[in-house]
Amino acid sequence: MNGYCRNGCYRGFYGSFCDSSCSGNCAKIECLQSGICIGGCKPNWSGERCDRCEFGHYGPDCSKLCSRNCKRQTCDNVTGSCRYGCINGFYLDKCEKSCSLLCPSTLNGDSVKYESECPVGKYGTYCNKTCNYNCKKGCSRVNGLCDFGCITGKFGVDCLRNCADGCISGCLQEDGSCTCKTGWQGHKCDECSQTHYGPQCDQLCSPICINRICFSNNGSCIRGLQSNLTDEKPYSEIDQILENYSTALYGVIATLCISIIVNIVLIFRNIRQKFPNKEKQETSRRNSIQYANTAMFAEVEANAGYQELGQLSQPSHYDELK
Repeated sequence: MNGYCRNGCYRGFYGSFCDSSCSGNCAKIECLQSGICIGGCKPNWSGERCDRCEFGHYGPDCSKLCSRNCKRQTCDNVTGSCRYGCINGFYLDKCEKSCSLLCPSTLNGDSVKYESECPVGKYGTYCNKTCNYNCKKGCSRVNGLCDFGCITGKFGVDCLRNCADGCISGCLQEDGSCTCKTGWQGHKCDECSQTHYGPQCDQLCSPICINRICFSNNGSCIRGLQSNLTDEKPYSEIDQILENYSTALYGVIATLCISIIVNIVLIFRNIRQKFPNKEKQETSRRNSIQYANTAMFAEVEANAGYQELGQLSQPSHYDELK
């Protein structure tokens, strides 16, 4: 059905079709059908298929030793370059050269050993190159890249790119992404939101625009105007017109208010001028009424006296009884 070798392969071959040779580094030059060496590997070789150098060795036949100046004495199987760098005092790919005595040293917290490092702001084999001034806390000694981050407002491996104007406070070094200010949008906050426009995206689109959406360059409405407005003027012109109308309206309102205040003042002035005449008339009327009441009271008293005298002059009932 598929041509697979059901019963395994001849000695020295492996694979489903037994078409691959076992590694020549197998101790018995024999392997399972999966390619795993039977009996282990030859000296200086390792791995299930004996396809890589043993720890501390490199070269075509893994017969060369990694430099003793390599950290962890580990190097590339083919080139012999130190995978984890050099121990203190050495440099180059295989750590075969000694550092200058002028190179400063700093404490490595991982190995608790002193390792050769350049002063902050310098890099290179002899620490004679200057890091980009946008790097934060110096740069990598090997390539001068800003491994410790960028100053605020910059991003990129070399911190040469500027964060967008719409970022609130700096951006990520990897891709320049950030948190946006009001009116900005996008992964890097480098474009205006739909409802803002202008060089700094700080101007609102006109309320007469449908959904208040406008072009970011001039503020003209993208979907047209609301109501029956058909003018395609940019928002800046429309806003000027509205502002002129508002100014005229405020002038009319101010004029009306002043007119009302003046009329009220004139009315009160007229009232105050007429009030003394009315007061004189009222005083005269009150005096007349008082005089009339006095005369009437005197007449009433006189009549009362006459009545009393009349009653006294009338015949007595006692005389009548007699």
